[in-house]
Amino acid sequence: MVNSEFSVGLALSGGGVRGLAHLGVYKALLEYNLEPEIISGTSAGALVGAFLCTGRTPEEVIDLFFKKGIFDFAKVHIPKKGFLDLSKLETFLNSELKYKRIEDLPKPLIVAVSDLKAGKIHYFEKGPLAKLLTASSCLPILFAPVELDDTLYVDGGLFDNLPISPILDRCAFSIAVNATPEGKCSELKNLLDIAQRIFELGARQNQDYKKAQLCIEPDNMLGIPLLDSQFAHKAFENGYHSAMNILSKSDLSQISVQ
Repeated sequence: MVNSEFSVGLALSGGGVRGLAHLGVYKALLEYNLEPEIISGTSAGALVGAFLCTGRTPEEVIDLFFKKGIFDFAKVHIPKKGFLDLSKLETFLNSELKYKRIEDLPKPLIVAVSDLKAGKIHYFEKGPLAKLLTASSCLPILFAPVELDDTLYVDGGLFDNLPISPILDRCAFSIAVNATPEGKCSELKNLLDIAQRIFELGARQNQDYKKAQLCIEPDNMLGIPLLDSQFAHKAFENGYHSAMNILSKSDLSQISVQ
């Protein structure tokens, strides 16, 4: 542990708008002087992680995502491979992130994406930032896959919704944040709701994140729709207050921040 590459590492789950709870958790970590030195994320967790790795504050990121809205990143098109096209998200990311490649970010980031052809997960630490973030956010069926180097990529949550494994052995202290809690779904109104629910249930199968030294699962997340940006600040507040509560009860004496 003494020779670990990083003191504190952070893994962030997918979860659509619920993933904005990660920003609240990050704010709480900063208040406890626990700034992560590396971030690993899937889907919403990768998006949030990328902006945090540029040095933006959690408050700046939540305001940006709230103003734009998740649906602003998608446009309806003829459903050949998916109902929605995320090209607008890639355009947005290229305009808002001045770093074009993952390896150029000031803080290390790992982006988890699923390879549809090979049927496995990939953890990217290098490569085109906006395109890989878009791929990691591409919910299967709902969104058309992202093509890169003759491979079709979709949401990393298909195989690993909370990518702790890439950082577990590299950090002296690892923190996992799961914004996709278990629980019953009260209502499924349409095809969008059904597709989200199917993916949500499948994403829970990987429980590796529980190997982290500290796991944070924000409270009251089931009532937040996955794709309704009007709930962005509610997710943020849930993440912040839940993290503050957990951190206040945790033994953090073992952490030595470099």
